[in-house]
Amino acid sequence: MKATKRARAAAVEALRVHRQQVSAFMLKHGRTYPRKKGWTMRYLRWLQE
Repeated sequence: MKATKRARAAAVEALRVHRQQVSAFMLKHGRTYPRKKGWTMRYLRWLQE
């Protein structure tokens, strides 16, 4: 059970890091999301544009 918890914690941390990297990349290239909340289905569709 401990291994499962550690694996989940590592996956959650990796997801956080990758989301932060995507956000930084978009900001660096001048693309800002016009709404306040990110990482919703609407935000993911906006990223695909």
